[in-house]
Amino acid sequence: MSKRHRKHETVLAERIADAAGFEMFRFVREADETLRATLALQPDLAARKVAYGLWRAGEDTLDPGATGSVKCLGSAWDDDAREDAIRRVVYRHEDELRFAEEGLEVLLGEEPADGDDDDESDDDDESDDDDESDDDDESDDDESDDA
Repeated sequence: MSKRHRKHETVLAERIADAAGFEMFRFVREADETLRATLALQPDLAARKVAYGLWRAGEDTLDPGATGSVKCLGSAWDDDAREDAIRRVVYRHEDELRFAEEGLEVLLGEEPADGDDDDESDDDDESDDDDESDDDDESDDDESDDA
């Protein structure tokens, strides 16, 4: 299948727990959170390369279905370099992965890897404490009336 003729779908790349010296990422389809693949990255800044192993969900079990290395962007291993390496690997293996690099959304930094993209709900827990003392006086009264 040609890379240009792919159906557009959004796939999220999320960081998961590191394993055996590799940074691990999972690729899930945004629409239904179906696991598409898992990627292991190990940067070698001295050689300016990033080694990788790629497991396709449902096809590769113990050993990665693809391994290799890609160039490392810059001389530091930061989120920009991680995203660049992830995109290079996906571009190289689009045919096997059956999703395109153009539809990839890379979530790095402090984004949770639990699929929770609703940042407001994460912040609400903290802000509710502040709001309870000011705005929830009526709800406190309602709760005591119900008791």
